[in-house]
Amino acid sequence: MSYIRNQNTRLYYEVVGQGTPMIMLNGFGNCVEDWYELGYVDALKNDYQLILMDGRGFGKSDKPHDIEQYDISLRVTDVTVVLDALEIKQAIIFGSSVNAATVYALMGYCPERFLAYVALGLSDYVDPTFNDWFQKGPQFIAEQMNALFDDAPQGLVSRYAQNDPRVFKIAFPKHAMDFSENLSKIDAPVLLYAGEHDQAAPKIRQHATLLKQGRCELLSGLDHCQAYWQGAKALPMVKQFLQERGL
Repeated sequence: MSYIRNQNTRLYYEVVGQGTPMIMLNGFGNCVEDWYELGYVDALKNDYQLILMDGRGFGKSDKPHDIEQYDISLRVTDVTVVLDALEIKQAIIFGSSVNAATVYALMGYCPERFLAYVALGLSDYVDPTFNDWFQKGPQFIAEQMNALFDDAPQGLVSRYAQNDPRVFKIAFPKHAMDFSENLSKIDAPVLLYAGEHDQAAPKIRQHATLLKQGRCELLSGLDHCQAYWQGAKALPMVKQFLQERGL
């Protein structure tokens, strides 16, 4: 359990497991504890050194109230600052939802730092419904999770409701983040996956056609949230993809 600063923002991270380093980035409003509750840590820790990181604004990281502090240029350097603190030259990167877009951005920012890329449930667009929800705050979204899903993980929902409402009003991207042009430039393996009912699934499938080395997988019967919540269904596929490539 450690902290590191990127400029004036203190970032929280944990390291668990052994093997090839893998840095893991949650989606918007999520935190390190989710990776434990949802089974990701138990499934991966025997094969990978997991670097679990709370994004700026969430979990145990600082929560600045300046919109400029959530720019993508800072979010990509948050990742490299943590890797530098651990003296890790190269790692696998795994990003979910909004931070799947951060994975795409890192392909262009510092491709030499990453052995492979895993992007779950890309969210690189502004959905008017979700934008309205974020303005209403984390408690409202937590209530919607329970109203819409019978399988919403209750620890995650409880933590989500405790997020800083002021961060929700400023931190969610107000414009589409399209870094897909980076996909065709990457020689490292790239795995894109999502629930088959994710609104972004058609776009993710199209992005896979740009890859030199990689593929897209859509998880049967799941939507955007469920593909993250039910991580155990996809992790054998993720591990096989990486291990077939010596990682």
